Amino acid sequence: MADYKFGKHEPPHMRWPVAWYHPFVLLRSAREMVATGDFIRNFDRRELFTNKFEVIDQTKDYTGGDYWWDFMSDSGDGGNASYTVARAMQSPELSVGTDPGVEVDVLTQMPAGNLLVLGGDLAYPGASNEEYQYRFIEMWEAARPGVNPSAHADNKLHVVSIPQNHDWFDNISSFNRHFIGDYSNHFLQAHTPQNRSYFATRLPHDWWILGLDFALVGDLDRTQYEAFLNLIAKSSDSSEGKIQSGHNVILLYPEPYWTRPLGDGAGEGYPRRYQRLEAALLNAGIKIRMRLAGDLHHYVRESASTGAQLDYEDMLVTCGSGGAFLHPTHAKRVTATKVLDRIDDEEAMTPDIRERVCVGIINGEQTQDQREYAHQKSYPSRETSKRLSWWNLVALFKPTSIFGLFADEAKGN
Repeated sequence: MADYKFGKHEPPHMRWPVAWYHPFVLLRSAREMVATGDFIRNFDRRELFTNKFEVIDQTKDYTGGDYWWDFMSDSGDGGNASYTVARAMQSPELSVGTDPGVEVDVLTQMPAGNLLVLGGDLAYPGASNEEYQYRFIEMWEAARPGVNPSAHADNKLHVVSIPQNHDWFDNISSFNRHFIGDYSNHFLQAHTPQNRSYFATRLPHDWWILGLDFALVGDLDRTQYEAFLNLIAKSSDSSEGKIQSGHNVILLYPEPYWTRPLGDGAGEGYPRRYQRLEAALLNAGIKIRMRLAGDLHHYVRESASTGAQLDYEDMLVTCGSGGAFLHPTHAKRVTATKVLDRIDDEEAMTPDIRERVCVGIINGEQTQDQREYAHQKSYPSRETSKRLSWWNLVALFKPTSIFGLFADEAKGN
């Protein structure tokens, strides 16, 4: 970093966190969300993606052995935090840290992967040319260890990404420019092969990652839903490029919907499209091994072993720890018991909306058929989260909370 100048000649510690408590920031975020929401209701930009939905195949250059990929979401807030995460994500390897006295039978060094998966909310408080450049792009470019930022001719890194709600504040214009289409001037000059705001990536060892885009409406659009359905292998199809029975799938969501009540507010006979997609995957014998999301700025992992509904282990993972402020891990919706329920609504008017898979917080008494998830790990721990939450009482009086916006304005940001 010493020999590299940021675009505005400001090191990370001079790039203040977003002044979230400032009324102007709150009003700006609300205005942009309402404006984009109104636009989507009348014209959903996701419907513009009419080109063929291409699978991003990571098996072509695979030479055997373990396959590693990296994940990050919710970055571009505080300068120090965002730079630290960007530096770690681009390190050739990371050491595995353990508590004193704890023995682990795993690798002590984790190598960098050739695939980087981004889960959205890459610049705050809202997407724009300036925020993406100032809070995200320059952080990652300057954090490249021992690399000339202009020399990326032999870059083998592939990047796939989905937008979250803040990425939609400019109707994903900034997101499209950096991540859709494989252009040489894209993020880190890496390969960005996806051609829509959602993606399907095939990994070695019969694994897949499906990245979903909810826009600001909390569900898939029709075109996206059908694109993923068409990837599911049927008996009459050629299996080439299809997700087959026995394959393992990671579903990347823009938000951890499982922290909401079971059913996610969908009415009887009217399941959400993502619930129908999950049902279609399971009905085809495909294993949903992990539901992964950012949006909440912490790390929480819950898992269920063999038992009700499924005969394999699966996980719910929230990992929004890319450099934004922390969300509590001791909040009720985070600590509440999550369950999975497969519902067959025989009274649905048409067969295509009959089946759904619901994961969420139980609304009352749990039934024997519901699959329950147990808490495995949180960062910060629930105890630490409770202790840190008391600092919210004094956060209003911190200079970065009150005057951070004016500092940014003075810098021309």
